[in-house]
Amino acid sequence: PKENFTAMTRLDQNRAQSQLAAKIGVPVKDVKNVIIW
Repeated sequence: PKENFTAMTRLDQNRAQSQLAAKIGVPVKDVKNVIIW
């Protein structure tokens, strides 16, 4: 539903940051400026 669009986008953002952090071995809080679309 359209009202869940923001929540799903945020979930994708969090997932991308987590995967990048795991790949380069840094804490998630150190991953900045990730853009998803």
